[in-house]
Amino acid sequence: MMSPKEHYIDHLYGVLQEECAELISAISKRKRFGKDSVSSYSSTQETNQNNINTEMNDLLAVIDMLVVEGERLYKDSVKKHQKTMKVNKYYPETFDLAFPDSVDQYESKTLNSNRELFGRRDDKGGGTI
Repeated sequence: MMSPKEHYIDHLYGVLQEECAELISAISKRKRFGKDSVSSYSSTQETNQNNINTEMNDLLAVIDMLVVEGERLYKDSVKKHQKTMKVNKYYPETFDLAFPDSVDQYESKTLNSNRELFGRRDDKGGGTI
């Protein structure tokens, strides 16, 4: 039998699965009908691109909830960096040329970006992280 926490985490994974499906659907509509198209079935009258943004935010919210519960995502920054480089190698002309080419540069860039986004303080009571 699952503990209440395990049951909650299992529920969050179900919600994450649903959010992934909704994001896939939104991306499919953008690819088929265009980014600025609005579905006649949409109650919100959002464009396909805005719907993708909404679904990505929903997905990230559930991921954040899982992290709060102790689930680890991209614990290995080397794997995260390798995936980023693998995806972006197919579009070098549009790829950010300032993108770091090492894990240390990647982690530093990510840390600085998080500082700007969240303005959070580090655990030592010093500056922001």
